[in-house]
Amino acid sequence: FVHFPTCEEGFGIAVVEAMAAGSICVCLNKGAIPEIITHGKNGFLLDTLSPEEFKETISYLMSHISSDTLKAVQNNAVNRANDFSIELFSEKFDKYICNLCHKKISIFRFF
Repeated sequence: FVHFPTCEEGFGIAVVEAMAAGSICVCLNKGAIPEIITHGKNGFLLDTLSPEEFKETISYLMSHISSDTLKAVQNNAVNRANDFSIELFSEKFDKYICNLCHKKISIFRFF
């Protein structure tokens, strides 16, 4: 999966969805993408939007990275994508709201 947005994204949902599907992502090191992808671990980041860097990266992946390493990158990508699942988000959001409500209740007990 190749993702080169022309402007910075607040969150790369397309990248997370590709990772969840087991795709190996090659993305621009920009915006929120570096918070999602760790270069070489669960995807690959490019510093510039240049055809030369893209060509070099793809050539390197195709000729120097073993299939076992690529499989590990895929597995790491799927695991990282799970960090952004709707279930996990809902659970964290519920805890946040409950903690916030509890703090407000505690504050009102003093008045």
